[in-house]
Amino acid sequence: MSDDENYLYAMKLALKILAKREYSRRLLLDKLLKKSCDFDVCEQVLNELESKSFLSDQRFSDAFVRDAVIKLRGPVRITSELEQKGVERDVITDALSQITDWQAIALSSAKKKVSYEAALDCFESEQLEFLMAENKKKVMSHLSYQGFNYDMCESVAKCLERDYCAY
Repeated sequence: MSDDENYLYAMKLALKILAKREYSRRLLLDKLLKKSCDFDVCEQVLNELESKSFLSDQRFSDAFVRDAVIKLRGPVRITSELEQKGVERDVITDALSQITDWQAIALSSAKKKVSYEAALDCFESEQLEFLMAENKKKVMSHLSYQGFNYDMCESVAKCLERDYCAY
């Protein structure tokens, strides 16, 4: 194939891929390279797509963060996943800054994972303390895995404990 044919092939392929959903520059480059497109041609295509605003790491990051928040994921995990997808740190920071209440997201995630109902039925203080400690470990572990930092995990665990102990 000639350079013009390679360029047209890569451009059509890139537009077809972008028609389905947003991609970061690196993810799209990887897809094009897997389809046997030449690296220099891919770079040329990606530059043109960015200049025409068909490709945007910012838009990709914003959409990714929205989806991750729906899945109750925290900023640490989101940052890590976006970095793996080739998005620069300042773009990630900007996308994360649009979310204002990480505490509420962490609290929702923890409430879905742990139930304090069994602890409410306990009348013996030793058993109650044990169940509360087990629930706190579950909350801390779950929130940490979901991408919330230690301070947020601790804060949410204390909030849940306080709320359920008020009964």
